[in-house]
Formats: sequence, structure tokens, C-alpha cells
Amino acid sequence: MSEVPPTTTTEEKKEATPIFGSSLTSNSSFGSIVANNLTNPSTPSTTEGGEEEHAPDHEPNVEFTPKLNLQVVEVKTNEEEEDILFEIRAKLYRFVTDPQPQWNERGVGIVKFLKHQTTNKIRISMRREKILKVCLNHYISPFFKLEPNADRSWVWKCPKDYSDTDEHPEGTEELFAIRFNTPEAAQSFKTVFEQSQKDMAELAAGNKVEKKEEEEKKEEEKKEEKKEEEEKKEN
Repeated sequence: MSEVPPTTTTEEKKEATPIFGSSLTSNSSFGSIVANNLTNPSTPSTTEGGEEEHAPDHEPNVEFTPKLNLQVVEVKTNEEEEDILFEIRAKLYRFVTDPQPQWNERGVGIVKFLKHQTTNKIRISMRREKILKVCLNHYISPFFKLEPNADRSWVWKCPKDYSDTDEHPEGTEELFAIRFNTPEAAQSFKTVFEQSQKDMAELAAGNKVEKKEEEEKKEEEKKEEKKEEEEKKEN
């Protein structure tokens, strides 16, 4: 058997075609195109008359409407018709008996002595810090007895405290203790407390005199009316 001679073909050498079209060589026009674009930026298109045509300026007209319309609400503290005689930061306690006798912290805040501009009555008030909830609110009475509990605290009993009128609209009897940062602050509180008691005693005495004078005046008016009626009957 004769051997099959190997098949021989002649192929012409072809240059490889780049995947992006033409090959990039040092003589490629790509570099000149980029340079030309950088040095000669495109100019606005022109109309037939030779005038430049610019794209119209667009200013978006956007309106933002709030989802919530918040109104300003005036918060009243019931101190609008009162003058502050004294105020100081303190910690307040109240004595409880249930479930066992002990002192419970009532709150920390600014305790104030407030004098009404019309009636001249003086009350003591305190709101807890941050939440501003009333934790002390009653008039000063000349019959209160302020007793020391330590060098920086005082204790007194109040027959009617109105700090929790939601549950106790008629007031509640409370035994309070108040403590200050320094003995000087505690002494200042005591001075104002006792002076307020004196002022309230004078106010009560003055009210009694005024009430008595008013009652006497009404009695005189009744006597005059009775006398006039008797004179009319005689005539």
C-alpha cells in the first residue's frame, strides 16, 4: 500500500484585525482627535442667519408643601398673674405609709414662692425638671411649722396640697421634706418661708378687719332701710 502523501496548502499571511476596529499605533489618529477636542471645544450650533443658537435656560418651579401645619400654642403655667418672690433648685420628698412608712422622692426642680398680684396670697410651687409636672402646690399658712431634718433640709406638714388635682381635686394632706445643695441655700429657703407666713398672717388679719367693717356697714344700711320704711308707714 502506497503512503498517502501529506496535504500541503499555502496560506497568505493576514494581519490580525483588532476588536475595536483599527489598530492603535503611534501614527493613529485617536490621539489627534482627543487633543483636538480638548483644545477646540464644541461651539453652540448656529442658525441659517449665522446667529448662535443656545439651549433655553430651564428653572424648575418646585413648591414644597409641609405635610403638617403646626400652630403655635400658648402654654399657660398659672403663674401669669403672680410675682416670683424667691426661687431655688431643690429635691422634694413626701412621706408615705403604704406599703410601709418611708420617704419617697417627689421630684427635683425649681421651688418657687409666688405672690398673686391682686389677692396678695402667697403659695409655694414646684415642677419636676424636664417633664414639668407639678409636684408641690399649696398656699403658705401662718400655722405651718417648719422643722429641720438636717443641716440642708426641712420638713413641714400641709393639710391641703393641690399638686395632683386630677385624682384629688379637693387637695390631699401631705408631709413634705425638701433638701438643698448647701446649708446656705437651706437657710435662704427658711427665711423666705417664715417671712411669707408673716405676710399671710397680716393679710388674713387685714381681711378679717375688712370683712368686719363690711358686715358693720351692711348692718347700718339695713337699719337705715328699716327706719325709712317705718317713716313711710307713719306718713
